Amino acid sequence: FGDATTLVRNNANPFTKTYTSGTLTNYDISLKVITDSGCVSPIKVIPIKVNYLPVVNFSLPDICLPDGRGTFNDLSTITDNSQALFSRLWNFGDPNDLTPSTLPNPTHQYSALAPLGGYPVKLIVTSKDGCVDSLTKMFDKVYPQPKADFTVLPSNNEICIGDTLFFADKSDGKTSAVTQWNWVFGDNTSSTLQNPFRKYTDTGNFTVKLFIYNSQGCVSDTLPKIMTVHPYPKLDLGPDLFVLEGGSVLINPKSYFATNPSFLWTPNTYLNSDTLSVPRSTPIKDITYIAKLTGIGGCSITDTIFIKVLLAPTIPNVFSPNGDGIHDVWEIQYLESYPGATIDVFDRGGRLLYSSINYAKQWDGKFNGKAQNTGTYVYIIQAVCDSGNPVTTKGAFLLLR
Repeated sequence: FGDATTLVRNNANPFTKTYTSGTLTNYDISLKVITDSGCVSPIKVIPIKVNYLPVVNFSLPDICLPDGRGTFNDLSTITDNSQALFSRLWNFGDPNDLTPSTLPNPTHQYSALAPLGGYPVKLIVTSKDGCVDSLTKMFDKVYPQPKADFTVLPSNNEICIGDTLFFADKSDGKTSAVTQWNWVFGDNTSSTLQNPFRKYTDTGNFTVKLFIYNSQGCVSDTLPKIMTVHPYPKLDLGPDLFVLEGGSVLINPKSYFATNPSFLWTPNTYLNSDTLSVPRSTPIKDITYIAKLTGIGGCSITDTIFIKVLLAPTIPNVFSPNGDGIHDVWEIQYLESYPGATIDVFDRGGRLLYSSINYAKQWDGKFNGKAQNTGTYVYIIQAVCDSGNPVTTKGAFLLLR
């Protein structure tokens, strides 16, 4: 048979010969016949060509849903290196898409996970000489889509501007570990950390998005969550306040701004309410209040205000400027506590005898250096207190010589 094998047969019936390898040349098959009389025929030689059979092989991709697309690469060979002349027929074993392919390296899109045992992917290869072989591989590397998930602290997804949001990855890689995190924070910033944090410098709503990859290269869905960044309120309680002993004063903030504002005053001593925006205080001694203004999102700010309790001036109703060192001047106690207080003294005829600001000099009973006579004199005291409201006190006293 030309391949170092021979065969003796005692009949002329057809039979089959199988060659185990091809050849680039020919096999010379020779036949010699011997009759029962011992006569030997001439040798008949017929050359035949045994072509090579393709060695079929291909690679399988990793495929991730929901995209489902993967490329199958033909790795088939043949001894005469004529694989460039192969014709191919692929069957992807997909009951949802029976479309075959004749490409060397086709792409197929699966829409579902592989059944138990996998998809039977079959490649049939035909050589240039018409020799055909095939190979079937069970393909189960169709992976489900990973699931992106994360939690946020604070858990209500709301912060005040300048505060920090902390993100904790809770994603599920499904069939393998998560290897890549892709965060977008909605303010033109991003991160690839597993558990990042973010401090926003502006107010508003920001959509934070996360998608991940697992070790098989599968990408997850994109999970969005809205983060709300609130502004801090603004509060200015204004200057310190003054109130007369036994009186009351409204604490009216100079200015404030907040969405859904709420006030809390501490301490609540002497106040008619510790939650009003303009409470009234009736203090019996000096006190400092702290106002906490809270707006939307729980953002709060504080300011303080001091209230000075002014003791009522003690105005003597008699004095005797006779030089004995006792009550020689008309001395008004506590008047120095009243900023900008003015004092005017008149005689009974309405003539102004004495005038002073801030009680710079006590009256000694003289006018233009001349001692005034014993008699009754009228005074008018004007003091500014209680957030700028003037208080006028009028009366009379007796001057004795």
